[in-house]
Amino acid sequence: GGPAQAGGGGARSRRVALLTELDQQAQEKQERLAQQDQADLARLAERCRGEPTRFEQSAGEVYCTWVLPESVSAREISVFPAKGGNHLRIVARSVAGFDAPL
Repeated sequence: GGPAQAGGGGARSRRVALLTELDQQAQEKQERLAQQDQADLARLAERCRGEPTRFEQSAGEVYCTWVLPESVSAREISVFPAKGGNHLRIVARSVAGFDAPL
């Protein structure tokens, strides 16, 4: 009974080591993707001062459209209108993508 259990323990240890390695690789990939997204957001903010790709204005309303990295969710975006709606600041993941008068 003892040798079979020892062999099983070795296989279990290898599985645990493999799962740990796979978890570490997945974490590293997530970190690389997050860094790439931050770089993409910074480039978006720099390019054309973060101007929207589409801008529409009608009676008392403004519609602006930006193309953001696919992984950015709506919960990670903050919109700050100011000066009676004449100024707009949009922040995604701590990067101010747009901060200008309308």
